[in-house]
Amino acid sequence: MDLNCLNTIITDNLAIHIDITQIKSWNLNSGLTLVSLTKWNNAITDDLELFDFGLTAFDNGRVDNMTNSLLLNQNDNKMTLFRVGYNNESGGTYYSGYTINPITGSSVGRYFNLDGGYLQGFFKLNDYNYELLSPRYNNGITIETIIELLPQTEGIFYYMGTKSEDKYNMFFSGECSIIGETKIKYSDNNNGYDYDFSGVTTSENHYLNSYYDKTVKLNAFKRPEYSEAIISDSIEQIENISNNIIAFGITEDKRLFYKYVNNNGSLIQNESSSQSIELVGQL
Repeated sequence: MDLNCLNTIITDNLAIHIDITQIKSWNLNSGLTLVSLTKWNNAITDDLELFDFGLTAFDNGRVDNMTNSLLLNQNDNKMTLFRVGYNNESGGTYYSGYTINPITGSSVGRYFNLDGGYLQGFFKLNDYNYELLSPRYNNGITIETIIELLPQTEGIFYYMGTKSEDKYNMFFSGECSIIGETKIKYSDNNNGYDYDFSGVTTSENHYLNSYYDKTVKLNAFKRPEYSEAIISDSIEQIENISNNIIAFGITEDKRLFYKYVNNNGSLIQNESSSQSIELVGQL
């Protein structure tokens, strides 16, 4: 590939600048973790412990146990990208189908050859003092990347939007799954249920099922102390993905496309009318 175009890349005042030829950005570590050389001038960081981190990070191989927490400190103020993998019930983290080959001896410099593999990170935490990027860009956002097109090249190469924990609700009661329930009849002849749960309990008492304890007033009771009852009530799933996802990719016939979820929750996709780039072998 001809990378001469990179001679004029702008590096001043970038919120994110990852250059794997620089040891501070990638030090040949086996985990393939990338760190930005620069930071946003208004970055907000604090000393934090994310107790529920393992509930979602287990899905993408960042941790190997759902009970793991994550420690952050004031020096964690640069965007960091971690390799994505997966875990299974036998334990351990695997990368089958998520291949990343670092190329270090090429005449065009160091780069990552991504064959199904990718990296991800987060830049904002809701209700925490942690924000590495501006919430709004007045003049848009520019991302520069180089893609080697091969006959098998296809799919999304950049994605930004909803986080993995959006598959859960904002708050929870119960644990990973309901393993039993007992029917309860109250003094006013109304029915309720007492649930038995099985799963992971974290330090913040967050759970994976959408149930919570709710206090109700009873219409009939023999003694004042029995005028209220606590029952388990369900929560409707919160809509977190509308107008919150955008992705860019390459179609099978090598057209560029973008797709996003609009305000109505519908997936919209548009692609270039013609092949805007050809196979590397034909350049």
